[in-house]
Formats: sequence, structure tokens, C-alpha cells
Amino acid sequence: MTNRCFLLSLLVFSLMLCGCEYFAGVSAGKIIPPPGKASPYAGKWEVVEVFGQEKPEGDEAAQWTGGSVQFSEDAIVFGGQFWESPSYRIKRVDAEAYISTKNIAAQGVQAEGVKAGNADTADVITIFASGSYLGEFMILDELNMIFFVQNNELLLKKIADEADAQLRDVYSEAQGTDSNGGKTVSGVLIGLRAKAPQGYYTYRTLWIAASSEGVRSVLKSDHIFFPRMSGFWECVTEDVLDSGNWINMLNAHGAFTKGMAVQETDTESEPTSEGTQADEDEQPDVVQPSQAFNAIEYIGNDYVAVESVSDGIGKLHVLPVDSLPSPVRIRVADLLGGNGGSAYENARAEAILALKNEGVNVFVPDELGENFGLMREKGHWKLIGRVNYQSEEVSGHFDFDLKTIPPGKLIFFDNLALNWNRIKDRVPDALDAFTSPNQSIALVKTKNKIVVYAIGNEQLSVDSLGEIELAEDETIVMAEWATAVYVDSWERAFAAYGARER
Repeated sequence: MTNRCFLLSLLVFSLMLCGCEYFAGVSAGKIIPPPGKASPYAGKWEVVEVFGQEKPEGDEAAQWTGGSVQFSEDAIVFGGQFWESPSYRIKRVDAEAYISTKNIAAQGVQAEGVKAGNADTADVITIFASGSYLGEFMILDELNMIFFVQNNELLLKKIADEADAQLRDVYSEAQGTDSNGGKTVSGVLIGLRAKAPQGYYTYRTLWIAASSEGVRSVLKSDHIFFPRMSGFWECVTEDVLDSGNWINMLNAHGAFTKGMAVQETDTESEPTSEGTQADEDEQPDVVQPSQAFNAIEYIGNDYVAVESVSDGIGKLHVLPVDSLPSPVRIRVADLLGGNGGSAYENARAEAILALKNEGVNVFVPDELGENFGLMREKGHWKLIGRVNYQSEEVSGHFDFDLKTIPPGKLIFFDNLALNWNRIKDRVPDALDAFTSPNQSIALVKTKNKIVVYAIGNEQLSVDSLGEIELAEDETIVMAEWATAVYVDSWERAFAAYGARER
């Protein structure tokens, strides 16, 4: 019996046992420490087979196969990398649906037969280190599990109940340095938005890895490629013909999911992705009042802030990434709590009063508190609300500051390590700036470029480390940082996604 058949038989057998009953009863999505101060996977595991790669028989697959994954009480070593203080999130999933989205299904391990007995659901365990996503496990039995990591699916077999002694020393010796040695490298995924000829927007992602010694690599790809707790995702735009009107929709799904189907919509034609749009004869050349689209203003791990434009009227909304392309909207009170909802209502009332004093009397209601979003100002994201109105039969809008710091669940990292005035002194034409969490590098955006600087003595270096040219109308809508060992793993993931050198 081949390993693939063995994997399938183990999978079906384990799911028949009430969906990985070893973790049954744990609340879905709950982050927990290792039970009894020990990892639930404590020990040493061997990589038996590699799935999910385009060429699994190649050099990289050979490198994985026969390697080991080790778990101690407070560390994990895998693929020449070391993670400290891991934590775990256990979630209950539809077993058949979960397996069907993985690359193992595309390579011949089918999901048919998974839903057996009480096996409708299964528990999947996600591992985090330093607050960042590392990978996911599905336990098959006491000696076998599937490890979904770095865009691969690995079949692991347990070969020892305990990890090697002095795990950190073993890792440091293999690397030829201590765990804190070497230059500090930071990496960042930058999401960019630009105006398309049809009047919509196009998006792309840049990866910039740099240290104080210089820019190490710059990669680019179409669409938005972004990290989530469940792995890397992509956000794409799709043109849909609905009742004779063109709608430019946002869709998001796992970046390495094969054959992901677009959610069904009541339309007159199938949605088409960027680059494979409908016939030019049918595609409008410019935005018409009958068209609708969402312009991304910000995208993070779990939420996307957009300006929704329909019939020439633009409203601000915050949408859950998981709901796309369905236009489920987040209310201010749901995101900020009752006090935040009250602050929004008060600020909106003040804005309306100011407009009335200017002679505006027709306003679009916002009873649910959904007309809000994000904008950049001096190196930070800020929450704003919007009042839509009509004045002399002309539609307009007025944006107001919510004067509330965006919560961590909306924006994970938004610290600017430098004073904005110091940035402007060094780069007078600076429009925006981002600094790495380890405060080693800064990215300064001007009208048509991103300039990379080292940071020292709380200011930008005299000379830049490098420049990346941008189109004049490109806007940054995402900046997701990786540091330490995550720089290499993110870069490999982005390259596997199809990113190419700039």
C-alpha cells in the first residue's frame, strides 16, 4: 500500500472516531497553552511524504522527506528554524470540506467517504509562535498526523516520545550561530491599489526584505497576497454582469487552495477574474452610473475596509474577509463596543449639524452605524465616518474623524517608530511611512516611489538602502511585517504563490 493510500485510510479511520476525539470538547477557535505545560505533539516526528507541491519529486521535496519536526515543552524546531513559546488554537471544521480545500485532494487523496458515522466534523489545531501563524495539524492517530506548513502538506510519523535534549543548542549548532546572531532582517508585504482603464481598481503585492546593510530582495505579484491566522490568502477582483450592469466584486480565499469556486450569485454570466475579463465589446470602457465596485482602502488579517461605489455614490464599509464576496458589513458598535457606537453617533450628529449650517438638509440615513472605514494620515491608520447627502440635487459626502484608535482585531500592527516631523525633514515629499516592528528599517512613500531606509538613533539613515518605483496613482492599502525566522518562510510562501523578482 502506498503512503498516499495509507494516508487516506488513516484519515477516514480517524474521522470515523468522532472527528479526532483526542481534542473533542474544546471550544472552536480558542487559543490554549500546551496541556500540562507540554506540547500535545511532544516528541520527534519524521516527514514520511510530501504533498501539495507542483513537483513533489524535486529537490525541495527530497529535502523535506526524511527530515524531522520536534516539539519540546517550550519550543519547536522544523526545517532549520526555531520557534519559542508556541500556543495553540483548536477549531472544529467540516471534515470533508476542510480536506477538500487542501492540495492533497488535488493530488489524488479524495474526500469522498470522509463523512462517515459521526465524522461530520474534525478538530484542526493551529500553531502560533510570537503571535504569528506557523501551521496546522490534523491528528490521524497516536503515531501519524498531517502537518500543513509553508504551503506543503506533510505526512508525519512519530519516532520518539521526547524531543532531542537541549533543543536550542542543537538548533544553534546546526546554524553555526546563536539564536539571536546575525543581522536583523525584516520583510514586509505591501498591498498596492491603482486605477484601471475601465474605471475600477487593480491591485498588486510587493515583498521587500531588508536589513541595515541593504535591500535583500524585492518580489511582486498580481492581486493582494496577505497573511491570516489560517495561512496565506489572496484577495482578487471579479467582474460580474448582473441584470445588465457590471459589478466589480472582491473575493478572498486561501492562496494555495486549488480549484476554489466563486460563491454563486444571481447573475447573467459567470464571473471572470482579472486578466480574463469578458469580451472587450461587452466590457464598459469607463465607469457608468449603473456600475458598482468596492475600492479597497485597507486590508488586514480579518477585515477589509472599502469604499463601496454604486450609482456614483460612495459609502465606507468594513467587511469581514471570511464573508467575501458577500457584502456583510460590520457595525461600529460590533467592532468598538457600545461606547464606540455612541462615539460614532455623536460625531456623526456633529458632522450633520455642521452641514446643516452650510445649507445642506437632505442626508442618507445610517441607522445601523455601518458607514465608516479607515484612512492613512502621517504614518497611521485612523477611523473615519462618512455622511452622505444631497445638495441642490448633487450627491456629496463629508468624512469625520472618530477620534478612536483602531482596535487590535482590526489592525494588528500600526506603530511608527519615528517622529513624523523627522521623517519629513529627511524626505520633504514624504506622503506616508511605515517602520518594522524591530525598528530596523523604514519605508517612506512619496508620489511615485517607496524609499527604504535604515533606522538609527531614532531617525532615518542619511542614505537610502534602495528605491522601488510606483505608478503615480498607486496607494498603499496593506503593510504586513515579518521578522526573525518568519522573513524566510514568508518569502518562500510568496515565491510559491507565483511572485517574481521585480
